Amino acid sequence: MRRARGLLAQPLSDAERPRLFALVAAGLLALTLALTLLQPKQPPSRSGASLTVPSATPTPSPASAPAGVALAARGFLRDYFAFLHGQRRPVFAYASGRLARRLGSYRLRVPPAARARRPVVLRTSIRPLGRSRWLVRATVSDGDLAAYPIELTVALRDARPVVTRLGEE
Repeated sequence: MRRARGLLAQPLSDAERPRLFALVAAGLLALTLALTLLQPKQPPSRSGASLTVPSATPTPSPASAPAGVALAARGFLRDYFAFLHGQRRPVFAYASGRLARRLGSYRLRVPPAARARRPVVLRTSIRPLGRSRWLVRATVSDGDLAAYPIELTVALRDARPVVTRLGEE
């Protein structure tokens, strides 16, 4: 252990620098390859400008959830992902006025790599929170390292289901 500390404390000579660089570069390449091989297979991305939010999501788990709840959740997620990835202005047809104003007030700086992503909703589940509110959980893959969950609260407003909350707020 002392010898290792002694080696780390010594400055590098000019002759050792290229070897250390090659060693670190090889290590990073090996790590990148290992992470790429361990990554779960992603669904193929489409090259079109529209976002892929499949309509074949599972039917709502409770039979009492109106079909409009799933439609509102899918519509909101389509608009939200387009906004989040810098592909359109903040227009949220399936959001409550308050949520739409709050999301629209954000000024996002989206890197080019994120703009190219096309999120896909892998699965959804709907659970009632009362007579006129539902919790929608969706698992999303946008081509990054791993799929991630997102939660929405959908409520009936004027007999129309709209998303009122995003996440845990």
